Amino acid sequence: MSLTQEQHTALKAMRVEISQAIVAKQAEEMYRGIGRVQGFLAELQIAGEIDQVAQEMLEQEAMTNVYFQLNSLEAAHAH
Repeated sequence: MSLTQEQHTALKAMRVEISQAIVAKQAEEMYRGIGRVQGFLAELQIAGEIDQVAQEMLEQEAMTNVYFQLNSLEAAHAH
């Protein structure tokens, strides 16, 4: 099971919002965005549109991106 184009676009938009929150140093908005991604993926899994493995992989991918951005931002400010 994979995401439809509409679902992929929605997920991408949520990830962009998280990225914008990271750059703007808005921790609360970043965490809200992470929650929205997790909720969105959970809804898709509950509806049977993706399986649990896909849900976990997509969540991990999103979180890896968050960690990368946070680490990059921290490294940029360290220099």
